[in-house]
Amino acid sequence: MSAAPVEDTPGGLTRATPPVPAGAQALRPGAPVVSVWWARVADARDSLAALLDPAERARYEEYRRPADRARFLTAAALLRLVVGRMLGVDPEQVPLDRSCDRCGRPHGRPRLPAGTGAPVLSVSHAGDCLVVAVGVGIEAVGVDVEAIDHALDIGELVGIALTELETRTLDALDPPSRPSAFLRLWTRKEAVLKALGAGLDHAPDQLDVLGTGEPVRVRTEQGEATLLPLNPPSGYHASLAVIRGPVPVVECDGTGLLASGTQKEDIL
Repeated sequence: MSAAPVEDTPGGLTRATPPVPAGAQALRPGAPVVSVWWARVADARDSLAALLDPAERARYEEYRRPADRARFLTAAALLRLVVGRMLGVDPEQVPLDRSCDRCGRPHGRPRLPAGTGAPVLSVSHAGDCLVVAVGVGIEAVGVDVEAIDHALDIGELVGIALTELETRTLDALDPPSRPSAFLRLWTRKEAVLKALGAGLDHAPDQLDVLGTGEPVRVRTEQGEATLLPLNPPSGYHASLAVIRGPVPVVECDGTGLLASGTQKEDIL
């Protein structure tokens, strides 16, 4: 799936190309596929809290800033709605595990019980944009979205985030375009590290994500990831990584799914 051009300007969530409507390929397990669901923090509403499990609800209540509460609620509810309809269970019954790999507290990356052939999951957010990726028939998936900030000071970031080749490539660009180009590379790195389950334990300046052509294949000591293009809202960069791939990608309207809330009817 190739990404349509989008304007690299900050702003709302107006797309250059509308998301693919939700369809059978996105919600029914079968052949390998990744469904990517786009939504906004503004889609949050209090009634969605009924979809959360007790641990998520407690975490939701812990947030003090309204924007943080809305962001967590919207992403958690969207993930449960998508996976619940894939598994044929109510959203609140989806057996999500958010245990942190390091401390065990429920703030880690979401996942389903291992060994069941269940979908693999990844969530990201930036600004008013939320994205949920759900992969079927693949080992792992990672997604990342970043708001484009043309005024971002990337001076110190380049030295700790980019390889020498990436740095030379960035330096060859006109200065005004460098922050956007840096953020595009950063979303690729974040997506790959999420898919590999490495987090920032893997030094980002040792991870080359430039590649040539599409899809871009990234090889690391932890394994090989394939980067696939996405069509994020205007004003954002986003990247999707799968282990291994490539696989078809279906981009869907998460706002519409959230609006359906706890309704039980099939949206296909």
